[in-house]
Amino acid sequence: MVKKWFSSLLDELEHSYSDALLISDPDNLSSIEDIHKEIPDEFIIHLYQNEMGLRKFRLKHNSSAKRQIIF
Repeated sequence: MVKKWFSSLLDELEHSYSDALLISDPDNLSSIEDIHKEIPDEFIIHLYQNEMGLRKFRLKHNSSAKRQIIF
């Protein structure tokens, strides 16, 4: 099986210790559906658009056992 070009980037997620990861995404890589499918199930994804949306997301998932990725 051929590894996808972003697999090594996603592998680094599993080695992080933070409950919430903020990823700067100037190239809009978060819009690639294949990346969403490859992110481990232990993460919840939020695509940042504004502060209020982020606050709602954090309140809703704050007690969740899953870790958060904010693009």
